[in-house]
Amino acid sequence: MLNTRFCLVLLASVFGADIASSDVSGTMRVKDADTIEIGGTSIRLHAIDAPEIKQRCGGSGQPVWACGTWSKAQAVALYDGKFAQCEQLDKDRYGRVVARCFVDGQDMAQGLVQNGLAFAYRKYG
Repeated sequence: MLNTRFCLVLLASVFGADIASSDVSGTMRVKDADTIEIGGTSIRLHAIDAPEIKQRCGGSGQPVWACGTWSKAQAVALYDGKFAQCEQLDKDRYGRVVARCFVDGQDMAQGLVQNGLAFAYRKYG
């Protein structure tokens, strides 16, 4: 029979390894303003939403423009090719990792919202 201390150490090492493997870091590629890829892992930034690549904004008397293309281009200029450290929080219905990601200690999602490239989902963040 295994003693209690051994079982606790075993459980801690198993669950600790699982938690550590859920974090992702490395050089990123911007897929769109709220989704990046690191080492083949697609990551959706937590608690924000940005226009989709093909999305157009405007209408109702306002000029229609390619806001999705613009927001991606701006996100690329800010973050593409930079090193990111991401903390996995969940997975979405498409199998993407949902995470908080940081570049040079700054929260990417917060930066995107502050630069007008995404909307904050306060309900989730």
